[in-house]
Amino acid sequence: MKKISTLLTGFLMMFFAASAQISDIELRETLDLINKDSLSHTVQCMENFESRRCNKTIGHNKKVAQYLVDRLKAYGIENARIDSFVVSIPNHWLAGPVNQYMYNVLGTLKGTGETDSTVIIGAHLDAISFTGTRPDFILAETAPGANDNASGCAVMIEMARIIYENNLKPYHNIDFMAYDAEEIGLLGSYYDAGKRRAANENIIVMLNNDVVAYEPEEDWGIYLVGHSNALDVIEKAEQALIDYTIVSPFFAALDTESSDNYPYYKKDYKAIRFVGKNYSAFPHSENDHSEILNFEFCRQIARMNFVLLAHYAVF
Repeated sequence: MKKISTLLTGFLMMFFAASAQISDIELRETLDLINKDSLSHTVQCMENFESRRCNKTIGHNKKVAQYLVDRLKAYGIENARIDSFVVSIPNHWLAGPVNQYMYNVLGTLKGTGETDSTVIIGAHLDAISFTGTRPDFILAETAPGANDNASGCAVMIEMARIIYENNLKPYHNIDFMAYDAEEIGLLGSYYDAGKRRAANENIIVMLNNDVVAYEPEEDWGIYLVGHSNALDVIEKAEQALIDYTIVSPFFAALDTESSDNYPYYKKDYKAIRFVGKNYSAFPHSENDHSEILNFEFCRQIARMNFVLLAHYAVF
């Protein structure tokens, strides 16, 4: 009887630990610490690499990846590292022949629970710019990619900062990820999602921020680009926007192959993409610079992301 009582007590402790969350007051106080200057700083630092085109120079995006690794380590993610992979394409329709390493970033904040479940928050680190229309694209030498997609990386880094500086302890693991080679076929996320599925990893949800800092109108909006296996995630994101931001939710067609969330869906994981309603003033352009961005809007999107992290990773 004593053994059964002990097992029951242990089960109840695990149950309440996994279901307990910070109070609404604590959550709102933490959300107010999300800083638009911090977001802007990350975007400008990434923009300063001048070009993040994944195949412009062999090894070029390794410097970008290392920058993000160093930022994550500064916020307590000591295991942050570059996860490189080889891409070999005889003649890519946009980039031409590609045969080189690409450089994802992965850092894990271990949860406090006895759990193998993980929440991923990610964004692609590469950028591309060109002129003309398909099939007559002309690739540009520079690709600042401030909105597409330094903005998404900035949200990911800001989540790490807020968690670290407030000593928050998630019950489930959180993986902070940045993907290379998104612009030439979602290659970094296909690599990572495939590796996780092969290892049968338990992924609760993948949150993907891609183009989240340009919104010139007063009536701000964000598209929730989700999948048919994750309607609950779309609903939760919608409610987070309504309850904790001044941004209106909009909805896109399900299961579109638009960004790094899609490869996770194809591997039967739940995933969602966040993208600004007005997308970008200069998509895939040498003019995609930070001075045209709206970092208060980006801060609002970061607030939504934190609410989702708090819910799924359980703070």
